[in-house]
Amino acid sequence: MGCSSSADNWPARAWTHGTPEQAGISSRSLVTLLSALSGASAGLHEVLIARHETVALDARFFPYDGQRPHDVASVTKTLTALAVGRALHSGALPSLDSTLLSFFPGATVENDGSDKRAITLADLLTMRSGLQCASDVVSVQGMTSSANYVDYGLDLPMDAAPGTRWAYCSTGPHLLSAVVGCATATPEDAWLRQEIFDPIGVGDVIWPRDPQGVAHGWGDARLHAEDLARIGDFMLSQGTVNHGTIIDAAWLAAATANQVGAEAPPDGYGYLIWPRAAGGFYANGRGGQYMFVLPEQSLVVVTLGSATPEVANTYGEILANQLLPALGNAPLSADPEGDAMLAATVAQVATPPAASVPPLPPAIAAQVDGVPWTTETNQLGWTSLSVSFAADQATVALEIGPTTTAFDVGLDGVPRVTRSIVLDTDARHSDVDLAALGGWTSETSFQITYDTIDRIDAGTITLDFASPTVHVDVYERTYLLDDITFDGEAAK
Repeated sequence: MGCSSSADNWPARAWTHGTPEQAGISSRSLVTLLSALSGASAGLHEVLIARHETVALDARFFPYDGQRPHDVASVTKTLTALAVGRALHSGALPSLDSTLLSFFPGATVENDGSDKRAITLADLLTMRSGLQCASDVVSVQGMTSSANYVDYGLDLPMDAAPGTRWAYCSTGPHLLSAVVGCATATPEDAWLRQEIFDPIGVGDVIWPRDPQGVAHGWGDARLHAEDLARIGDFMLSQGTVNHGTIIDAAWLAAATANQVGAEAPPDGYGYLIWPRAAGGFYANGRGGQYMFVLPEQSLVVVTLGSATPEVANTYGEILANQLLPALGNAPLSADPEGDAMLAATVAQVATPPAASVPPLPPAIAAQVDGVPWTTETNQLGWTSLSVSFAADQATVALEIGPTTTAFDVGLDGVPRVTRSIVLDTDARHSDVDLAALGGWTSETSFQITYDTIDRIDAGTITLDFASPTVHVDVYERTYLLDDITFDGEAAK
């Protein structure tokens, strides 16, 4: 079937940036909210609150400055669900009862059988495909290490009959992205741009595709917070733009309700989105990427970050405790003093910390200053590294195959930001903004705290110079199951 664009029919609603009181929210309560979020721990990059198409708060936390769209991780899965919903509404997809393999009639599929041939789009949307996915981390790494991501997913063994067991698995949403591409003759990212993003006014989106040109259906899409809020508002508006329907309201209601019964997490699971027992729904991605939508309060809240799972899990509780009680049913009286307090707090969280005098380095700092180390084969693809020390900052130089790159590290309590560097062989880190802060944790150990800012990955890099070799330990706090460790020898 042909694909129709709705961009010319339903121009985007205009959004305003107003005071919280205009949106029925106390500005003083948002000061308290920002203090609570700041105190939760490191990792929050941005929080945006929109109500009645008014942006009541947009706070960016140093070092994230919003220059680039932010990786939203598994929130991408919800975008995939919307692509499916639009394809159904347009007639490009016949039904959620359609089977997965019906879209790949010429494919030779391993581990084939009646169970695999029974997998439906509904099963994939609700994470009940039955495909083997013992660990989502392992599944993603296996898929992205393969030559053909879709074939990898289609070839997986079956663990259960379709529709009988819930298991979070990122391979399924990527298969759905391929299905959308097959059904619409348009890659999922381009389909969403044409059919939803342009109509609702979404700006720049960076969305990687796999080697065969299928947009990553499970993660890695990058959006600005306000654009993610526009998508939440579109869902809150039941799939309409200026009275034109893009996605059927009944389908969205089903998508945001529990579809999986008791075998799923406590609040259940919808179509690649999480219902809330207290009402509303949310999309969630590792590192603290959230899009909360509360229709009864006409509220959309977006957070972006690089937090640990434990810290990210506190964001919803903090918002519920600090924000929801502060909501009014109508615009509130103007509060210039409260607005000034909020503006000062927003400016404060965006400001780098004050510099301090670095402590004297240990004697070994002079011995290893600028020394190149040839590293053994490692997961990062680093082949050589060196660290040069100055009074208040260090510079780490890396060779990653044929690529030479470097980033600065603050030693005075202020993270240094290096733009557009290659950090490792992961395609997601081929052009990344990096903030880094460092210091000596022992007489031989130099530790760097890093944050990829517009992406998600963050953690520590520890260089231990205790022996003739340098021992490297990389800890990633949002995702990796184990540290990456390897040694390097002084270059001859």
